[in-house]
Amino acid sequence: MHYKRVEMSSGEEEPPGRAHAGWIEEGKRATGFCRDVVREFRERGKHCNADYRTALRYPSKTLSASLFMFFATLFSTVALGALVEKKTNGRIGLTEYLVANSAAGIAHSLVASQPLLVLRPTGPITAITCKLSEIADNLDLNFHVYLAATGVCIGAFMAAIAALGLSRHISRLTPFTHDIFACFVCSIYVSDGVNDVLGRFSGASAAQFGDSLFALNLALITFAASLALSGASNWRVLPRWMKTFLSDYAVTIAVILTTVVSYLSHVASPNVHRIALPDALGPTCFHADAVAGAAYVSHSTPPCLSAHAHASSHATAALAVERRPWAVPLLAADGWTWLVALASAIPITFFFFMDQNISSLLCQVGVSRHG
Repeated sequence: MHYKRVEMSSGEEEPPGRAHAGWIEEGKRATGFCRDVVREFRERGKHCNADYRTALRYPSKTLSASLFMFFATLFSTVALGALVEKKTNGRIGLTEYLVANSAAGIAHSLVASQPLLVLRPTGPITAITCKLSEIADNLDLNFHVYLAATGVCIGAFMAAIAALGLSRHISRLTPFTHDIFACFVCSIYVSDGVNDVLGRFSGASAAQFGDSLFALNLALITFAASLALSGASNWRVLPRWMKTFLSDYAVTIAVILTTVVSYLSHVASPNVHRIALPDALGPTCFHADAVAGAAYVSHSTPPCLSAHAHASSHATAALAVERRPWAVPLLAADGWTWLVALASAIPITFFFFMDQNISSLLCQVGVSRHG
Protein backbone atom coordinates (compact mmCIF):
# COMPACT_ATOMS: atom_id res chain seq x y z
CA MET A 1 0.00 0.00 0.00
CA HIS A 2 1.07 3.57 -0.48
CA TYR A 3 1.41 4.51 3.16
CA LYS A 4 4.78 4.96 4.80
CA ARG A 5 5.54 4.79 8.49
CA VAL A 6 7.04 7.95 10.00
CA GLU A 7 8.55 7.96 13.47
CA MET A 8 7.37 11.01 15.39
CA SER A 9 9.82 12.53 17.82
CA SER A 10 8.62 13.09 21.36
CA GLY A 11 6.52 16.18 21.64
CA GLU A 12 6.28 16.56 17.89
CA GLU A 13 2.76 17.34 16.76
CA GLU A 14 1.35 15.47 13.81
CA PRO A 15 0.66 17.72 10.82
CA PRO A 16 -3.04 18.23 10.15
CA GLY A 17 -4.66 16.36 7.31
CA ARG A 18 -2.58 13.22 7.73
CA ALA A 19 -4.61 10.06 7.21
CA HIS A 20 -3.69 8.62 10.61
CA ALA A 21 -1.00 9.13 13.27
CA GLY A 22 2.48 8.07 12.21
CA TRP A 23 1.58 7.49 8.57
CA ILE A 24 2.03 9.77 5.60
CA GLU A 25 0.03 9.42 2.48
CA GLU A 26 2.10 8.82 -0.62
CA GLY A 27 -0.85 8.85 -2.97
CA LYS A 28 -0.20 12.42 -4.05
CA ARG A 29 3.31 11.72 -5.30
CA ALA A 30 3.87 12.18 -9.01
CA THR A 31 4.29 8.74 -10.50
CA GLY A 32 5.48 7.48 -13.83
CA PHE A 33 5.32 4.11 -15.52
CA CYS A 34 6.46 1.44 -13.03
CA ARG A 35 7.94 4.14 -10.77
CA ASP A 36 6.08 2.93 -7.70
CA VAL A 37 7.00 -0.69 -8.38
CA VAL A 38 10.69 0.11 -8.72
CA ARG A 39 10.66 2.36 -5.64
CA GLU A 40 8.99 -0.25 -3.47
CA PHE A 41 11.44 -2.94 -4.58
CA ARG A 42 14.37 -0.67 -3.79
CA GLU A 43 13.06 0.37 -0.40
CA ARG A 44 12.11 -3.15 0.59
CA GLY A 45 15.35 -4.62 -0.77
CA LYS A 46 17.33 -2.74 1.87
CA HIS A 47 15.70 -4.82 4.60
CA CYS A 48 15.61 -8.20 2.84
CA ASN A 49 18.74 -9.63 4.50
CA ALA A 50 17.67 -8.29 7.88
CA ASP A 51 14.32 -10.05 7.55
CA TYR A 52 15.95 -13.44 7.07
CA ARG A 53 18.50 -12.83 9.82
CA THR A 54 15.72 -11.88 12.22
CA ALA A 55 13.79 -15.03 11.32
CA LEU A 56 16.84 -17.18 12.02
CA ARG A 57 17.62 -15.31 15.22
CA TYR A 58 14.18 -15.99 16.68
CA PRO A 59 13.25 -19.48 15.39
CA SER A 60 10.49 -20.00 17.96
CA LYS A 61 8.72 -16.81 16.90
CA THR A 62 9.13 -17.71 13.23
CA LEU A 63 7.73 -21.19 13.81
CA SER A 64 4.83 -19.87 15.87
CA ALA A 65 3.87 -17.30 13.23
CA SER A 66 4.21 -19.91 10.46
CA LEU A 67 1.97 -22.40 12.26
CA PHE A 68 -0.61 -19.71 12.97
CA MET A 69 -0.83 -18.71 9.30
CA PHE A 70 -0.69 -22.33 8.14
CA PHE A 71 -3.72 -23.42 10.14
CA ALA A 72 -5.62 -20.21 9.39
CA THR A 73 -5.01 -20.74 5.69
CA LEU A 74 -5.45 -24.52 5.62
CA PHE A 75 -8.98 -24.72 6.98
CA SER A 76 -10.43 -22.09 4.65
CA THR A 77 -8.59 -23.60 1.69
CA VAL A 78 -9.92 -27.08 2.42
CA ALA A 79 -13.47 -25.87 3.01
CA LEU A 80 -13.59 -23.72 -0.11
CA GLY A 81 -11.80 -26.34 -2.19
CA ALA A 82 -14.50 -28.87 -1.32
CA LEU A 83 -17.18 -26.27 -2.09
CA VAL A 84 -15.80 -25.32 -5.50
CA GLU A 85 -15.46 -29.00 -6.43
CA LYS A 86 -19.14 -29.47 -5.71
CA LYS A 87 -20.29 -26.31 -7.48
CA THR A 88 -18.19 -26.90 -10.62
CA ASN A 89 -19.13 -30.57 -10.93
CA GLY A 90 -15.61 -31.74 -10.17
CA ARG A 91 -13.82 -29.58 -12.75
CA ILE A 92 -11.49 -28.16 -10.10
CA GLY A 93 -11.33 -28.85 -6.41
CA LEU A 94 -9.23 -29.23 -3.30
CA THR A 95 -6.04 -30.34 -5.04
CA GLU A 96 -5.93 -27.30 -7.31
CA TYR A 97 -6.65 -24.98 -4.38
CA LEU A 98 -3.87 -26.45 -2.24
CA VAL A 99 -1.27 -26.47 -5.03
CA ALA A 100 -2.09 -22.97 -6.25
CA ASN A 101 -2.21 -21.58 -2.73
CA SER A 102 1.18 -23.10 -1.88
CA ALA A 103 2.93 -21.90 -5.03
CA ALA A 104 1.39 -18.42 -4.94
CA GLY A 105 2.07 -18.03 -1.21
CA ILE A 106 5.76 -18.87 -1.55
CA ALA A 107 6.22 -16.63 -4.60
CA HIS A 108 4.34 -13.77 -2.95
CA SER A 109 6.41 -13.90 0.24
CA LEU A 110 9.66 -13.76 -1.77
CA VAL A 111 8.94 -11.06 -4.36
CA ALA A 112 5.90 -9.09 -3.14
CA SER A 113 7.97 -6.29 -1.59
CA GLN A 114 5.27 -5.46 0.93
CA PRO A 115 4.24 -6.47 4.44
CA LEU A 116 3.15 -10.09 4.58
CA LEU A 117 -0.42 -10.79 3.57
CA VAL A 118 -1.89 -14.23 4.12
CA LEU A 119 -2.76 -15.53 0.66
CA ARG A 120 -5.65 -17.92 0.50
CA PRO A 121 -8.76 -18.43 -1.59
CA THR A 122 -11.67 -16.43 -0.25
CA GLY A 123 -15.40 -16.87 -0.43
CA PRO A 124 -15.84 -14.25 -3.18
CA ILE A 125 -13.07 -15.82 -5.29
CA THR A 126 -14.76 -19.20 -4.98
CA ALA A 127 -18.10 -17.64 -5.91
CA ILE A 128 -16.47 -16.06 -8.97
CA THR A 129 -14.99 -19.40 -10.03
CA CYS A 130 -18.38 -21.07 -9.70
CA LYS A 131 -19.96 -18.31 -11.77
CA LEU A 132 -17.31 -18.78 -14.49
CA SER A 133 -18.24 -22.48 -14.55
CA GLU A 134 -21.87 -21.52 -15.17
CA ILE A 135 -20.88 -19.09 -17.94
CA ALA A 136 -18.80 -21.82 -19.59
CA ASP A 137 -21.83 -24.11 -19.60
CA ASN A 138 -24.21 -21.45 -20.90
CA LEU A 139 -21.88 -20.39 -23.72
CA ASP A 140 -20.61 -23.91 -24.46
CA LEU A 141 -16.98 -23.06 -23.65
CA ASN A 142 -14.24 -25.33 -22.39
CA PHE A 143 -14.15 -24.35 -18.72
CA HIS A 144 -10.45 -24.94 -18.10
CA VAL A 145 -9.38 -23.01 -21.20
CA TYR A 146 -11.86 -20.23 -20.43
CA LEU A 147 -10.67 -20.03 -16.81
CA ALA A 148 -7.02 -19.89 -17.89
CA ALA A 149 -7.73 -17.17 -20.47
CA THR A 150 -9.62 -15.14 -17.86
CA GLY A 151 -6.66 -15.48 -15.50
CA VAL A 152 -4.27 -14.21 -18.17
CA CYS A 153 -6.46 -11.16 -18.81
CA ILE A 154 -6.77 -10.44 -15.09
CA GLY A 155 -2.99 -10.72 -14.68
CA ALA A 156 -2.41 -8.29 -17.53
CA PHE A 157 -4.89 -5.79 -16.05
CA MET A 158 -3.36 -6.07 -12.57
CA ALA A 159 0.15 -5.58 -13.97
CA ALA A 160 -1.02 -2.43 -15.74
CA ILE A 161 -2.59 -1.17 -12.51
CA ALA A 162 0.68 -1.70 -10.64
CA ALA A 163 2.74 -0.11 -13.40
CA LEU A 164 0.52 3.00 -13.45
CA GLY A 165 0.45 3.27 -9.65
CA LEU A 166 -3.34 3.32 -9.47
CA SER A 167 -3.32 1.95 -5.93
CA ARG A 168 -2.62 5.47 -4.66
CA HIS A 169 -6.26 6.33 -5.34
CA ILE A 170 -7.35 4.00 -2.52
CA SER A 171 -6.53 6.90 -0.19
CA ARG A 172 -9.71 8.56 -1.45
CA LEU A 173 -11.92 5.86 0.06
CA THR A 174 -13.65 6.50 3.36
CA PRO A 175 -13.61 4.17 6.39
CA PHE A 176 -17.22 3.28 5.57
CA THR A 177 -16.09 1.81 2.24
CA HIS A 178 -13.46 -0.27 4.02
CA ASP A 179 -15.93 -1.57 6.57
CA ILE A 180 -18.71 -2.37 4.13
CA PHE A 181 -16.28 -4.20 1.86
CA ALA A 182 -14.94 -6.25 4.77
CA CYS A 183 -18.53 -7.05 5.74
CA PHE A 184 -19.26 -8.24 2.22
CA VAL A 185 -16.25 -10.57 2.16
CA CYS A 186 -17.05 -12.02 5.58
CA SER A 187 -20.73 -12.47 4.77
CA ILE A 188 -19.84 -14.92 1.99
CA TYR A 189 -18.48 -17.37 4.58
CA VAL A 190 -21.51 -16.94 6.82
CA SER A 191 -23.97 -17.36 3.95
CA ASP A 192 -22.28 -20.49 2.58
CA GLY A 193 -22.03 -22.07 6.03
CA VAL A 194 -25.64 -21.40 7.01
CA ASN A 195 -27.02 -22.49 3.63
CA ASP A 196 -25.00 -25.70 3.70
CA VAL A 197 -26.11 -26.64 7.21
CA LEU A 198 -29.78 -25.78 6.70
CA GLY A 199 -29.84 -27.25 3.20
CA ARG A 200 -29.26 -30.71 4.67
CA PHE A 201 -32.77 -30.61 6.15
CA SER A 202 -34.44 -29.93 2.81
CA GLY A 203 -36.26 -33.07 1.68
CA ALA A 204 -34.48 -35.20 4.27
CA SER A 205 -36.00 -38.53 5.31
CA ALA A 206 -36.34 -39.56 8.95
CA ALA A 207 -32.89 -41.17 8.96
CA GLN A 208 -31.33 -38.27 7.08
CA PHE A 209 -32.95 -35.81 9.48
CA GLY A 210 -30.96 -37.31 12.35
CA ASP A 211 -27.73 -37.03 10.38
CA SER A 212 -28.53 -33.43 9.47
CA LEU A 213 -29.29 -32.61 13.09
CA PHE A 214 -25.97 -34.11 14.17
CA ALA A 215 -24.18 -32.01 11.52
CA LEU A 216 -25.97 -28.91 12.81
CA ASN A 217 -24.76 -29.67 16.35
CA LEU A 218 -21.20 -30.05 15.10
CA ALA A 219 -21.43 -26.69 13.35
CA LEU A 220 -22.77 -25.04 16.51
CA ILE A 221 -20.00 -26.59 18.61
CA THR A 222 -17.38 -25.27 16.20
CA PHE A 223 -18.86 -21.78 16.23
CA ALA A 224 -19.37 -21.65 20.00
CA ALA A 225 -15.88 -22.99 20.78
CA SER A 226 -14.25 -20.55 18.34
CA LEU A 227 -16.20 -17.62 19.77
CA ALA A 228 -15.39 -18.55 23.36
CA LEU A 229 -11.68 -19.19 22.79
CA SER A 230 -11.21 -16.04 20.69
CA GLY A 231 -11.89 -14.02 23.84
CA ALA A 232 -9.50 -16.03 26.00
CA SER A 233 -7.08 -13.10 26.22
CA ASN A 234 -9.60 -11.34 28.49
CA TRP A 235 -9.98 -14.26 30.89
CA ARG A 236 -8.93 -13.75 34.51
CA VAL A 237 -7.62 -17.28 34.87
CA LEU A 238 -4.70 -19.20 33.29
CA PRO A 239 -1.22 -17.82 32.55
CA ARG A 240 -0.87 -15.08 30.00
CA TRP A 241 0.97 -17.26 27.46
CA MET A 242 -1.79 -19.88 27.61
CA LYS A 243 -4.54 -17.29 27.12
CA THR A 244 -2.67 -15.88 24.14
CA PHE A 245 -2.27 -19.37 22.68
CA LEU A 246 -5.96 -20.18 23.08
CA SER A 247 -6.98 -16.87 21.54
CA ASP A 248 -4.62 -17.11 18.55
CA TYR A 249 -5.51 -20.72 17.74
CA ALA A 250 -9.21 -20.52 18.58
CA VAL A 251 -10.44 -21.75 15.19
CA THR A 252 -7.81 -24.49 14.97
CA ILE A 253 -8.67 -25.83 18.43
CA ALA A 254 -12.41 -25.65 17.69
CA VAL A 255 -12.07 -27.60 14.44
CA ILE A 256 -9.91 -30.28 16.07
CA LEU A 257 -12.36 -30.53 18.97
CA THR A 258 -15.34 -30.89 16.65
CA THR A 259 -13.56 -33.50 14.53
CA VAL A 260 -12.85 -35.58 17.62
CA VAL A 261 -16.48 -35.25 18.74
CA SER A 262 -17.70 -36.38 15.31
CA TYR A 263 -15.89 -39.71 15.75
CA LEU A 264 -17.17 -40.38 19.28
CA SER A 265 -20.63 -41.50 18.21
CA HIS A 266 -20.46 -44.96 16.64
CA VAL A 267 -23.99 -44.50 15.31
CA ALA A 268 -23.67 -41.03 13.74
CA SER A 269 -19.96 -41.06 12.85
CA PRO A 270 -20.29 -43.20 9.66
CA ASN A 271 -22.96 -40.83 8.34
CA VAL A 272 -21.01 -37.61 8.86
CA HIS A 273 -20.26 -35.93 5.53
CA ARG A 274 -16.47 -35.74 5.27
CA ILE A 275 -14.22 -34.27 2.60
CA ALA A 276 -12.96 -36.97 0.23
CA LEU A 277 -9.25 -36.70 -0.40
CA PRO A 278 -7.59 -37.82 -3.65
CA ASP A 279 -5.44 -40.92 -3.53
CA ALA A 280 -2.61 -39.18 -5.39
CA LEU A 281 -1.50 -35.67 -6.22
CA GLY A 282 -3.13 -34.64 -9.44
CA PRO A 283 -5.99 -32.63 -10.94
CA THR A 284 -9.42 -33.27 -9.49
CA CYS A 285 -11.12 -33.96 -12.79
CA PHE A 286 -11.05 -37.40 -14.39
CA HIS A 287 -11.97 -37.80 -18.04
CA ALA A 288 -13.43 -40.94 -19.51
CA ASP A 289 -11.63 -42.26 -22.56
CA ALA A 290 -13.56 -41.34 -25.70
CA VAL A 291 -12.82 -44.75 -27.19
CA ALA A 292 -14.59 -46.40 -24.25
CA GLY A 293 -17.87 -44.82 -25.13
CA ALA A 294 -17.89 -41.22 -23.82
CA ALA A 295 -18.91 -38.70 -26.48
CA TYR A 296 -17.48 -35.21 -26.19
CA VAL A 297 -17.92 -32.00 -28.11
CA SER A 298 -14.40 -30.80 -28.83
CA HIS A 299 -14.90 -27.14 -27.95
CA SER A 300 -16.97 -27.68 -24.79
CA THR A 301 -15.90 -29.01 -21.41
CA PRO A 302 -15.70 -32.82 -21.31
CA PRO A 303 -17.70 -34.24 -18.40
CA CYS A 304 -15.62 -34.77 -15.27
CA LEU A 305 -15.99 -38.02 -13.39
CA SER A 306 -15.64 -38.10 -9.63
CA ALA A 307 -11.98 -37.97 -8.66
CA HIS A 308 -12.66 -40.06 -5.58
CA ALA A 309 -15.37 -42.54 -6.57
CA HIS A 310 -14.56 -43.34 -10.18
CA ALA A 311 -12.85 -46.63 -9.39
CA SER A 312 -15.78 -48.07 -7.48
CA SER A 313 -18.60 -46.60 -9.54
CA HIS A 314 -20.52 -49.20 -11.53
CA ALA A 315 -21.43 -46.53 -14.06
CA THR A 316 -17.80 -45.77 -14.86
CA ALA A 317 -16.19 -49.14 -14.17
CA ALA A 318 -16.33 -50.07 -17.86
CA LEU A 319 -14.73 -46.80 -18.98
CA ALA A 320 -11.03 -46.10 -19.11
CA VAL A 321 -10.39 -43.01 -17.02
CA GLU A 322 -7.44 -40.68 -16.64
CA ARG A 323 -6.80 -37.37 -14.92
CA ARG A 324 -6.93 -34.27 -17.01
CA PRO A 325 -3.43 -32.85 -17.59
CA TRP A 326 -2.15 -30.06 -15.38
CA ALA A 327 -1.28 -27.95 -18.43
CA VAL A 328 -4.27 -26.23 -20.00
CA PRO A 329 -4.13 -25.93 -23.83
CA LEU A 330 -4.42 -22.15 -23.70
CA LEU A 331 -3.19 -21.75 -27.27
CA ALA A 332 -6.24 -23.71 -28.39
CA ALA A 333 -8.54 -20.94 -27.18
CA ASP A 334 -10.43 -19.35 -30.04
CA GLY A 335 -11.32 -15.68 -30.46
CA TRP A 336 -14.75 -16.08 -28.87
CA THR A 337 -13.22 -17.61 -25.73
CA TRP A 338 -10.73 -14.75 -25.44
CA LEU A 339 -13.48 -12.16 -25.96
CA VAL A 340 -15.64 -13.67 -23.21
CA ALA A 341 -12.57 -14.00 -20.97
CA LEU A 342 -11.70 -10.34 -21.51
CA ALA A 343 -15.23 -9.24 -20.64
CA SER A 344 -15.23 -11.46 -17.55
CA ALA A 345 -11.85 -10.17 -16.40
CA ILE A 346 -12.92 -6.52 -16.15
CA PRO A 347 -15.29 -6.78 -13.15
CA ILE A 348 -13.09 -9.44 -11.53
CA THR A 349 -10.04 -7.18 -11.81
CA PHE A 350 -11.96 -4.35 -10.16
CA PHE A 351 -12.90 -6.66 -7.30
CA PHE A 352 -9.31 -7.89 -6.90
CA PHE A 353 -8.06 -4.30 -6.96
CA MET A 354 -10.42 -3.30 -4.18
CA ASP A 355 -9.91 -6.51 -2.22
CA GLN A 356 -6.11 -6.45 -2.20
CA ASN A 357 -5.75 -2.75 -1.48
CA ILE A 358 -8.39 -2.53 1.23
CA SER A 359 -7.18 -5.76 2.85
CA SER A 360 -3.60 -4.50 2.80
CA LEU A 361 -4.64 -1.18 4.29
CA LEU A 362 -6.69 -2.79 7.06
CA CYS A 363 -3.75 -5.07 7.91
CA GLN A 364 -1.34 -2.14 8.25
CA VAL A 365 -3.55 0.36 10.03
CA GLY A 366 -4.68 -0.29 13.57
CA VAL A 367 -8.40 -0.35 14.24
CA SER A 368 -8.04 2.42 16.81
CA ARG A 369 -6.49 4.69 14.18
CA HIS A 370 -8.82 3.71 11.36
CA GLY A 371 -11.39 6.39 10.78
